[in-house]
Amino acid sequence: MNPRIYIANLPVTITAAQLEAAFSPFGAIAGSFIATDRATGAPKGFAFVTYGTRQEADAAIAAMAGAELDGRTLTVSLAREPEPVPVRRAAPPPRRPSPGGRTGFGARPAAPSGQPAR
Repeated sequence: MNPRIYIANLPVTITAAQLEAAFSPFGAIAGSFIATDRATGAPKGFAFVTYGTRQEADAAIAAMAGAELDGRTLTVSLAREPEPVPVRRAAPPPRRPSPGGRTGFGARPAAPSGQPAR
């Protein structure tokens, strides 16, 4: 799998072209992803860049960790592998309503007529 690096503390005005221009001197970029807010579409301040080899990724980490980009100090590290998503089971079917009265486990027997129920 191609090595991905995680870049944090990015300026919120960053574009994909600016990100690739900043990280392309260290090797061929196989892909990049800038996290954006779903509602506004504005960048969240972190991104991922994928390189072709581990050596290129290591060179980018060594050179860009602590570097300034638009007045912000970058945090750059090797990205962790995403955690597997747990399998969700379907909800159990709804329970059938009881036929009424006291039936089933723990039910008291019906009182004979003429005697009060306890």
